[in-house]
Amino acid sequence: MAKQHFLRLGMDNKKMELENLKVVSAGMVTSLGMDAPTTVAAIRAGLDNFTMSEFKDTTNEPLVAAPVKINFSVDTNGYREGGHEHFIKMCKFAIEECAANAGLVLPLPADIAIFALSDDTRPKSITTIIQEMLSDKSIFTPSETRHIQVFTHGESSCIYALAAANNYLTKKTYAILLAVDSWLNTSDIEHCLQHRRLNTSDSATGFIPGEGAAACLLTKSIEHKDEIFVCGLGCAEEPATLRSDQPVYGAGLAGAIKSALQQAGVSAEKIDLRLSDISGEQYFFEEAAYAWARVLRVASPADFSHQTIAANIGHPGCALGLIIIAYMWQLLRSNRLKANYILMHLSSAQTTRGAAVFCIKQPFKELK
Repeated sequence: MAKQHFLRLGMDNKKMELENLKVVSAGMVTSLGMDAPTTVAAIRAGLDNFTMSEFKDTTNEPLVAAPVKINFSVDTNGYREGGHEHFIKMCKFAIEECAANAGLVLPLPADIAIFALSDDTRPKSITTIIQEMLSDKSIFTPSETRHIQVFTHGESSCIYALAAANNYLTKKTYAILLAVDSWLNTSDIEHCLQHRRLNTSDSATGFIPGEGAAACLLTKSIEHKDEIFVCGLGCAEEPATLRSDQPVYGAGLAGAIKSALQQAGVSAEKIDLRLSDISGEQYFFEEAAYAWARVLRVASPADFSHQTIAANIGHPGCALGLIIIAYMWQLLRSNRLKANYILMHLSSAQTTRGAAVFCIKQPFKELK
């Protein structure tokens, strides 16, 4: 049995030093495509693949959803049959693309650590999926000592996983970040309808439930053609959560963004591209707006852009953060990432908030 760690820990930004951590490859599966180039091209074209689902809202109208349609050779409707098998296939496709883009040959060697993202408030167990994939000798070389960590902070898990990978990578090797998730199940749909979180026929202030998977390859010392450096990471706690009675002021998210900017050594007006997980819910829109207002004190560049890719792919749960990173990396690979500094910030129904600053060149500190 490989070592596993299920973490719900805080992150001490003052003690953590980012040492040449970089994203060198990525792969993803979304409702827009089975790989990164297809998904990114569709997003850039302003497309979506939303469809009426088999789920009903409170008025008995079909819910709009963003499913990943994997067609099997024996059954063209197989993409909605067997949720567990569906998860496995999405995750495998993302891993295979990520490995191919990095020039790695499957199965992945035993010294590549796995950092997986999950959400302990929802009925999905990525640990079961990982164990099944580890038994697939075509994907991973069998190992009793492979390092595995699972983070259960929901969407914000991505930031904690990046920090853990930074702490783990000390030699000439890789770490892979994995996420796969879906809202398209009865339990999640009913829960979200109960709390009026979904976009329905009688409420436009909700998200479109989706699904997806992503894999990102990290390293510190191995050179690759397409590299995005992780310059700063920040996490914070937000007491005024989605289901609390407190007014939202974005203090927690602002704290996470400030920490990431400070560690990166840049100020908010230096950010050229802002990528967020806003997906339609009014709470998170207000939180992000308040947080950015708390941080930005000087006008942004004229070509500043704020992108919310959930408007195209729906909300794929805790996989959204890694999908955003994969989207960013694919833009770089296709020479369409017109930004020096990129900010990604993530929230969730839990209390944790996270942010990361990326750059496309070797990072240096502008602030003292």
